[in-house]
Amino acid sequence: EEVWMEFRATNGGDYFDIFREFELKKRTVKADMQPRIVVKVPMSLRNLYDSKNTETFNDAVKNHEMYYQRISTISDKLKIDSELVKGFFRDPLDKLIEHLQQVLMVPKVRGTKTFLLVGGFAESPIVQDTLRGKFPHIKLITPADAGLTVLKGAVIFGHKPLSIGSRISHLTFGIAISKPFIDGHHPSEKKLCTSSGIMCRDIFHKYIESDESVEHGCMQTVPLTMDKGSTISRVRVYSSSSKDPMFVTDEGCRQLGEMIINVGSIEDASNHVSVGLSFGKTELTVEAREKTSGQIFRARFDFLNN
Repeated sequence: EEVWMEFRATNGGDYFDIFREFELKKRTVKADMQPRIVVKVPMSLRNLYDSKNTETFNDAVKNHEMYYQRISTISDKLKIDSELVKGFFRDPLDKLIEHLQQVLMVPKVRGTKTFLLVGGFAESPIVQDTLRGKFPHIKLITPADAGLTVLKGAVIFGHKPLSIGSRISHLTFGIAISKPFIDGHHPSEKKLCTSSGIMCRDIFHKYIESDESVEHGCMQTVPLTMDKGSTISRVRVYSSSSKDPMFVTDEGCRQLGEMIINVGSIEDASNHVSVGLSFGKTELTVEAREKTSGQIFRARFDFLNN
């Protein structure tokens, strides 16, 4: 491990060459492949290992008690047993299949007939063959240059955001609100005395639920309750990994930021303010509107920073 860390720090080019080599090799792995695959090892890594240890790199490979029969050296290359390489895929493939089986049980996607495989992992024949074997009733589509498909999609989205009509939210989004306190239902530590009465604070008002399909620019609004006579209020925006959080202090909740609403001298503004959330590009937009004057307050939260 010490040799590898130093190699990464002092030989950046060779370090990335190894990863490129494995990236290319993994796209050739299949059930009926040749008995061994050959991977080039940079001379800089071999020399560094030799300088740090009493035995040479070749001897270390030859004498390794676990892999001495499955890995061998020849010149500047490693010959690795194909069954060992296939084993690299076993755990991620098992987890992928388990995840897909869980997803296919969700009512919204039940009856799915096609899988679109993208990313470098999708180009591996062993991945495609395994999925075909586990899901024989589902058609697999692997586009050319599947490893670049995600990047191409991101570029298209950046230039033409409206080309993607809806998105699946990976988190639940909402704001912190207060509601009338109900004895026996709300915890006592959330009780708050205000000019509007006894309230329960920190309630998570949900706008968008995780795994929900959200159309581009879709705005959902809710009336905002402000203290009587108040002209300033805070809108605290939260995300949660839970589908249905009760309070913004629950585990998995995180504050994205807040927006200060100052309605100035508008009479009875506390009863005429609504707050909405909408998706747009890579942002979550929060909009507060004072209905009497039409005054609008906006704040944006960039997902790229979260």
